[in-house]
Amino acid sequence: MRQETFQWSEKQLYNFIGVHYSVANAGDDILENIYAGIYADLDAGPRNLGNYFRDDMIGTWEGIWCARVGEASIPVRFSVVYSYDADGDGGRTPGYFGLVLLGSWTQTTGDLVPAAGPLNAVRIFTGLLPFGRGGEPVNDFERYSALSDATMDANTAEPNDYKVLMSVGPFAQLMPGA
Repeated sequence: MRQETFQWSEKQLYNFIGVHYSVANAGDDILENIYAGIYADLDAGPRNLGNYFRDDMIGTWEGIWCARVGEASIPVRFSVVYSYDADGDGGRTPGYFGLVLLGSWTQTTGDLVPAAGPLNAVRIFTGLLPFGRGGEPVNDFERYSALSDATMDANTAEPNDYKVLMSVGPFAQLMPGA
């Protein structure tokens, strides 16, 4: 796996970091039914408060937004998972933090083509619960299940300590060396 990060010098983009992932099969076998995901613990709040992570809320949004490219605006489909503080810190943590999936691409015969869809799953896990009751996956079977089950969890209704997973796929095959 290769990760590249980007930051822009324009003032209106100071609060953005771009991340690009490239995945290659370094093994000798063909990989099939592949899912990829971003897993994050989106805690919001000042670290000097004891349980700052216990009052977070998680939400999602998918849609089309017009992005400026030079002088033109073009519609871009994207998906957002965001976190915000439910104000357990007296207003010290305003605003939102989000992860945006701009798309996924696969390489076939030397050309990059869009993957099947924007998102396969959005999962929201509650800290300290077992996987079967909404907690985070702890073994490979549970991780693959979380990535591959086409589940779109609803926005949280109560503050808690949450972790999130966004996944894309399935990608039919990844050939060795590709």
